[in-house]
Amino acid sequence: MLHDSGALSPNGQVQMPSSPRIDADPPEPFKLNQRLKPNAIAEIVEHYQAGECSTSIATTFNISKGSVIKLLREAGVQIRNQGLTDEQIAEAVRLYESGLSLAKIGAKVGVDHGTVRR
Repeated sequence: MLHDSGALSPNGQVQMPSSPRIDADPPEPFKLNQRLKPNAIAEIVEHYQAGECSTSIATTFNISKGSVIKLLREAGVQIRNQGLTDEQIAEAVRLYESGLSLAKIGAKVGVDHGTVRR
């Protein structure tokens, strides 16, 4: 049976069938500065300095908000303490009184749940 399947060589030794090696994509690097090219980091800094919020930048670049803040700090950028506008506060209060969680309110208003809590 081994001989018929090709698992035995002509001299009677067991051999593994050769199969073409499948080249898998290399794993993505873990470190942010290895995953993102310098021009992408510069673009993140530009977006932030233009007034865009870190949550929006995180969504655009498919990274976490914490990663955006880390990159900005490493680039020497002063981090803004952005609060909610009066309209956002009114909307957040209304949603909170209706029973929504801080996370859901944050998602609707476009900020982190911690910002809603503060």
